[in-house]
Amino acid sequence: MSAATRPRGPLDPRLLRHARPARAGIAAIGAVEVVAAGLLLTQAFALTDLVVALWRGTAASGALALLAGAVGGRVLTSWAAARLSQRTATAVRRDLHEQVLARVLRLGPAWVERFGRARASAVLTQGLPALDGWFTRYLPALVPGALLPPVVLLLLARLDLRSALTVALTLPLVPVFAVLLGRAAQARADRQWHVQRTLSAHFLDTVRGLPTLRAHRRAQRQVAAVAAVTDASRRATMSVLRVAFLSSTALDLVGTLSTGLVAVTAGMRLAGGTLDLRTALLVILLTPEAYRPLREVGARFHDSADATAVIDDVDEVLTAPVPPVAAGTAAGVRLRGVRVRRDHGGDGGGAGGDVLDGVDLDVAPGELHALAGESGAGKTTLARVAAGVLVPDGGSVEHTLDGLLHLPQRPSFPHAGTVAQAVRAGRTATDEEVRAALDLAAAPDLALDTALGEDAAGLSAGQRQRVALARTFLTARTGTGTLVLDEPTAHLDPAAEAVVVAALRALAHERGWAVLVVAHRPALLAAADRTTTLTRPAAPPASPAMAPSPAPARPGSGAARPGAVADLAGASRGPRRGAGALAVLAGVAAVLAAATLTAAATWLIVRAADRPPVLTLSVAAVVVRASATARPLLVYAERLLSHDTAFARLARWRSDVVAALIPRLPGPLSRRRSGRSGELLVQLVEDVDARVDGLLRFRHPVTVTVTALVLALAAAAAVDVRSALAALPAVAVVVLAAPALAARAERRDRAHRTEVGALAAATVETLDAVEDLRTLGSADPLATVRRRVSALARAETRRARAAAATAALTALGTGGAVLALALVAGLTAPAGGPGVAWVAAVVLAGLTVADAARGLPDAARARERAREARRRSEALLATPPAAVEPSAPRAPGPPRDLVLSVRGLRAGWGEDCLRGLDLDLRRGEVVAVRGASGSGKSTLAAVLQRFLDPRAGRVLLDGVEVTGLAGDDVRAVVGRVADDEHVFATTLRENLLLAAPGAGDEALTAALHRVRLDDWSAALPRGLDTRLGDGGEPMSGGERRRLAMARALLADVRVLVLDEPSEGLDEETGTRLLGDLLDARGEQAVLLLAHRAEGVDRADRVLDLVDGALTGVPTLTRSV
Repeated sequence: MSAATRPRGPLDPRLLRHARPARAGIAAIGAVEVVAAGLLLTQAFALTDLVVALWRGTAASGALALLAGAVGGRVLTSWAAARLSQRTATAVRRDLHEQVLARVLRLGPAWVERFGRARASAVLTQGLPALDGWFTRYLPALVPGALLPPVVLLLLARLDLRSALTVALTLPLVPVFAVLLGRAAQARADRQWHVQRTLSAHFLDTVRGLPTLRAHRRAQRQVAAVAAVTDASRRATMSVLRVAFLSSTALDLVGTLSTGLVAVTAGMRLAGGTLDLRTALLVILLTPEAYRPLREVGARFHDSADATAVIDDVDEVLTAPVPPVAAGTAAGVRLRGVRVRRDHGGDGGGAGGDVLDGVDLDVAPGELHALAGESGAGKTTLARVAAGVLVPDGGSVEHTLDGLLHLPQRPSFPHAGTVAQAVRAGRTATDEEVRAALDLAAAPDLALDTALGEDAAGLSAGQRQRVALARTFLTARTGTGTLVLDEPTAHLDPAAEAVVVAALRALAHERGWAVLVVAHRPALLAAADRTTTLTRPAAPPASPAMAPSPAPARPGSGAARPGAVADLAGASRGPRRGAGALAVLAGVAAVLAAATLTAAATWLIVRAADRPPVLTLSVAAVVVRASATARPLLVYAERLLSHDTAFARLARWRSDVVAALIPRLPGPLSRRRSGRSGELLVQLVEDVDARVDGLLRFRHPVTVTVTALVLALAAAAAVDVRSALAALPAVAVVVLAAPALAARAERRDRAHRTEVGALAAATVETLDAVEDLRTLGSADPLATVRRRVSALARAETRRARAAAATAALTALGTGGAVLALALVAGLTAPAGGPGVAWVAAVVLAGLTVADAARGLPDAARARERAREARRRSEALLATPPAAVEPSAPRAPGPPRDLVLSVRGLRAGWGEDCLRGLDLDLRRGEVVAVRGASGSGKSTLAAVLQRFLDPRAGRVLLDGVEVTGLAGDDVRAVVGRVADDEHVFATTLRENLLLAAPGAGDEALTAALHRVRLDDWSAALPRGLDTRLGDGGEPMSGGERRRLAMARALLADVRVLVLDEPSEGLDEETGTRLLGDLLDARGEQAVLLLAHRAEGVDRADRVLDLVDGALTGVPTLTRSV
């Protein structure tokens, strides 16, 4: 929703509309705040009667009793408000989380790709928690903000019409300033949320792509990149806060100046005999209450602005139309005239032409139907249309809704911690049924309790594919229907492929399933009953506006680039040195200015009742005006300086975390559940933010409050030492007991932080698996997320109870301090005379100082959260990297004919899968290594690239032990085309420049031509500057693989490891592409890790990897 169409006013009705489960809680919050407002007015009357009694020398027992009742009532309302607001926020967030995620599943993977997975993740993991501020801070402030000002104005009108007129003339300025500055703050909040969302997406993309960045020696640049992006976020946040703080400062200034004017005027009229003491005291006590609620609303407006910016995204999800579901009465699939437009990651749509144009397809029950064609011809797109996960732009689709199963090209395994859980996928099945499905998928060797990390980390590509097939076969164990599989035999060795092909034929011919497969491999194509071959639609001629731009990327776009962002980092400017100390000084001065304003106004009124000479009151009048002006300005300075100082720490701390992650990915961290991207995102964002909170919400406010309290107590002792001593127990409750209770509750509830990370991980995995979850047949695809949400809600219920108890104890301490001062004054104050004015000033100033201490429990919580965040960071750093960088790296050796020499290698991510392996690789030589899925081919590549250290044996690179070399020095010689190469959500240019940062457009275009991506790139709307979506969307699997090859060519390494290079390509394209690469390699040595035949016949030697060792007689097919 745009700012122009967004609802106006202080209350966004969409938040109430989405808060249906908590409407009773919202009503209860309003009722409690009404009672609290009444108690606040009661307290003002009680304090007035107390001071009047002291001045007259009469008994003050009635006033003290009334004050004690008001204090007790405020303790109860503080408890109720804290508990209700937190419970309401939890209920709303819980409901919205489920609503949004369920809607995303209904909208489907195509919609998620357009919206952006990272953006959806940011909304759910960071956006919804931002709504807490609206319910726990803004809404409780809004009720008295709407109620108290008119009530106070009516009371003032009954007491003193002249004072009421002053307030009535200035009070409208408050909403005027609020509207004018609020609009600017909202616009900046929108931009800040966009920056925050981009930051979250950048972090998630960076974490997922760290192995690719390390492979191309660009990972260390991400330390500076994260610092630069975080600093950009700091500047965006500060731009919002400057306007938001300016808004509250303007409101505060209007209020304090009006209060000072009323106080001085009332004092002079009292001295002149036209006003009585009780009325004058009530006026100066009630006048601030007309402005204070509005000031608090203004101070909390950024919570409302943040919530409004988030609810825009939430509304976009919840109001998006669900794509129509195509249905038919006949079994199988029937497609007619299907047309699908190409979507280039949001860079503009139609210019790229059609992926499919007028395609017809029939798949009958009992038929195994294959889709063939060159890479990028639209096979995956047509399969997704047939499976019902993609709605075409034209044509008709008919298929049965029951029994429709889909195995996507890159299957995911949401919430699976073991092989058995991955195969079951949330469904009920016995171990025997799971084993039977694994047998059909040629995976009888996989143990059911094999632990999996994120996205089945811990399994090889072939094992991962077989687990996905077993999951599909388990679903198809009963009944019949339609089965759509995208390259089901990818990554499988010939023996496993034969087993899977036989299982697919049995499903079609014996069980009557309509089976549609996307196929490149000859064995699967030969087994098909019918084959439909797709060709690329003709690309429209590129217009001049669409032609590739030779200009480099805009400097401003560097914030989210995976590559160089040094320009942005260098341009960032943090706060000045000493800003933290200045913030503390400004904070202490602001508290004392507020206390001085109250004390001076009280002294002025009480002294004026004795009718002294006007000159006696003039100094107090000057002090009132000066403190009324100074306090808002000091608060503004304190807020800006403290926030800017704290946010400046983010850049360093977040970059430190990324630096710690770099040597640990890939590695054990990614192969356990605690290393999942969702939890790492929390580590990068939430935990570092908690450490910043330790500065912003603990160190700074505690220093300010304690310093101000000490100075205030010293001033009180100077007037009456008994008053200071009497207030000490209550001050101890506020300063020690309430923060200790809050800290204890925070320490006992560390499960809350764990549940936050677990929910983030489950949410990210669910978003990544939208395509899988659509057809898995799980009774409740959101069951895991729902359990995590419930667990988090239970943890937050405990937090709400603790927060309520802390709020009550804080109210008891602050109210008790005022009550103690009042009791001492009532019992010991002199009857009449100048001394009464000083005693009254101490009592009412104590009310102001006590209110300043209300934030100490929150400070204690922030301190515990910061400690926990530090503990988590240390635990992260305690995870040993799989490859340890040497403390004093050796210099690489001079190039040799024998580039690589491996002897007696033992290595593995868990147990050793390489056991006594020997290998020599010479300059210009091509060696092919074959092996079954899971035999250790990818592990060998990881060792050669210095991602994994050997447990035994030696690996020599140009005669130097690789464990003595820096990892980047090894990877400068040994490059790799991995089976899981990451494509970043940035431009095609930046994805290529990872491998060669200084390459020009001619080199980039030449690399694309060599991997046969030149036609594809020429059809992109902005050429090299076309932005790709999450995971390279909308590239096909073969196009992603060729992009990885283009990177490897640009890297120009001396040893190139090709890990299943032709996977995802048709046989002809794979053969020609590998032939071109090998013919043009020059003196480059190539290690080919393969299941398929493409390129193996071009090898100088063919070796088999069996039982962790290489065997086989060298087969010379050509001279070296």
